[in-house]
Parts: sequence; C-alpha cells; structure tokens
Amino acid sequence: MIKRAAFVLFLAGIVVAFEGCQSAKGGSSISLGRADDPVSLVVLSARDVRSPSYGTTFLDNPFIAATGTLLPSYNDYIVLQLNFNNPKSVPIVILRADVEDDRGKVLASYMTKEKFTDFAMTQSPDQANNTLKRNRIDWYYLPNPIMTVDAGKHSYLLVLVGPHPIPDTATIHVAIAVENVATAFDEPVPVEN
Repeated sequence: MIKRAAFVLFLAGIVVAFEGCQSAKGGSSISLGRADDPVSLVVLSARDVRSPSYGTTFLDNPFIAATGTLLPSYNDYIVLQLNFNNPKSVPIVILRADVEDDRGKVLASYMTKEKFTDFAMTQSPDQANNTLKRNRIDWYYLPNPIMTVDAGKHSYLLVLVGPHPIPDTATIHVAIAVENVATAFDEPVPVEN
C-alpha cells in the first residue's frame, strides 16, 4: 500500500512539474501602449500563453519552454504579443527585441519565424505534436521582422529565448518602426507569481 501511494505521488509530481512550467514569466499579462496606438505590446503571462488556442503543455504548445521533473529546463521563453492598429497597410521593421541584464549583456533574443520553427521542432520527438506546433507557429508567429502589415487590427506573437534562468532584474527591450516611426518599449522582466 505504501509503495502504491508513493508511486501515485511520484506520478502526480511529474504531472504538476510538466503542467506548472513557466513559459512566460508573471501572473498577469502586461500591456505596453494603448490599444489605439499604431503598435502596442503585451508581455503575455504563463496563464495567457497556456490556452486552448496555443496549447496547454510544451508537448502541443510551441510557446511553452520544455521543462519538468524528467527534463531539465534549458531555456526560458518570454512571449510577446505585438498588436498593430492602422487604417492602411504599413511597413514595419523589428529593430530590436531582446532581454538584457543591468550590465547590458543580452540574456534572451528574438528568433525569426523560420529559426523559431526549427528550434521548436527540436523540443519534442513526437511528429504529430510537431505538426501541431508548426501549424500554431504559422498561425500566430510574426511572419517576418521586415514586412507590410495589412490595414486594420492584427496581432502576432514573437518569443524571446534565452538560457534558464532569466533573472527578474533583467529588462525586456523591443523597438519597432511603423512607417519609419520608431516606438520603443522597455519593461522589467515580470516577477513570477
């Protein structure tokens, strides 16, 4: 009976470890900029990244870093949502997207859609899950760092990837040019709750 209880607790610990991983830090998403600005940014919380749209575990959600009891966490992800609101098609350029410590050392950086897709495919050997991850990246990830965004409201994700752990004292830096007008966002890395 004791062996059975210990085994059940062990399995429960594995499930909690896999489900409790922090892919984006913080308990609440942080909005930077106003909804009616040409571009605004949201630093997504782990709760918002873990959704039916994106998937609920790292096995089916490319925006959650692989981690758990059996897998050490090698990387941290900070997931950003870029929101564009423009009355006409506009050219955009991602000028900068990274995380720096207080000495200016880059701790995490933006991967293009192609690089992030290749990277995400190495996180799981399961082909069915990789197909689902690839589709989710195609649907939600920023297509290119230099592109034209159609008129209207559009949202894209991009992920800052860096070695675990990214300290809470670091700062997220994002600079985006919309029609040659640069907008910069600087935000401390949210503290995990």
